[in-house]
Amino acid sequence: WRRLAWPALLIALTLALYTPSLGYGLIWDDPRWYGQAAGRSLEQLFFGLKTYQFYRPFSLLLNQQFIAADGRVLAGAAHAAQLAAHLAAVLLLAPALRALGLKRWHADLSALAFALYPMAFQAVAWQAPQGPWILSLSLAAIVAAGRFARGNAVWGLVSALAFAAALLFQESALPFSAFIAWAAMRGRETREGGRESLDSLIPRPSTRTLLFTAAIGAVALLYLAIWLNVPRDANVTGEGRDARVLAYVLQAVAWPVARALAGPLAAWTPQMLALAFGGVVLALSAALAVRREAVAAAISLSWIVFALLPPWLGLSWEYVSYGERLTYVMAPAVAVLWAGLAAWLLPRA
Repeated sequence: WRRLAWPALLIALTLALYTPSLGYGLIWDDPRWYGQAAGRSLEQLFFGLKTYQFYRPFSLLLNQQFIAADGRVLAGAAHAAQLAAHLAAVLLLAPALRALGLKRWHADLSALAFALYPMAFQAVAWQAPQGPWILSLSLAAIVAAGRFARGNAVWGLVSALAFAAALLFQESALPFSAFIAWAAMRGRETREGGRESLDSLIPRPSTRTLLFTAAIGAVALLYLAIWLNVPRDANVTGEGRDARVLAYVLQAVAWPVARALAGPLAAWTPQMLALAFGGVVLALSAALAVRREAVAAAISLSWIVFALLPPWLGLSWEYVSYGERLTYVMAPAVAVLWAGLAAWLLPRA
């Protein structure tokens, strides 16, 4: 019952927070946006659709399921699917973090922090963002890779398929290939009793594991080749490398400090804010490393960088400023950092 109690608590908290979203109706979206897959062949959908600003065929297929026969958008069903994807991500996070090398107490607290993370609200309560789908599928791929490493080859296929599905929902899943490979190469659970340094966990992959890692890399490269060559509208996101975007996204990482200092920080420039919030991230990572939790520090820091670079390099402030949904993919890494602090302050008992 103790193994079931924690997931039950996470389910209850998640449903308590997000069940009201089932009654929200459509948010912002033109109903015609949902019908872009209607009447399209699979070849058009995967290789030649010109009416969409991004290459996300599975998103189009999913949205098509919410169009009624009379043309109405079934908003309630769309919200329910979004909530289900987020709930799956909440439940998969702790097993995925365990597969990556975190200890159970830290992984469980991270899942709790992710379930309660306030800046995940827009990505879940709005029916359109793909964040919950790519995160739940990517976490499933990591969990499956960890099980593959323990001897069952079928889990390798499951991992590759889940990763491919995540990519076809949104390109933000691409960096997760590194974490999938890491879970496959580790091949064992972390010891609960001792502290492990990063050096002690350097994997020694077998030929079987190297083949799986190569397959994941091939999936990523094939997707990238298609993504770079399919026709799409390129005049949506604007210019990148804006300091305001950097400060905004890092604020989501350092949100407890940012919220507490909202008044004094109001006069700071975006560059100063980005440096300050980035310093919080580095301080939390360093605290994990000092406690000999180097694996957790390395995973969370690299995860945040992977999630931070695409919006900063490729999106304008006008696009990003519509809301914090773009920070959803990095939310698990944020949870790992703050849960690491909580795990240090709270005894396991």
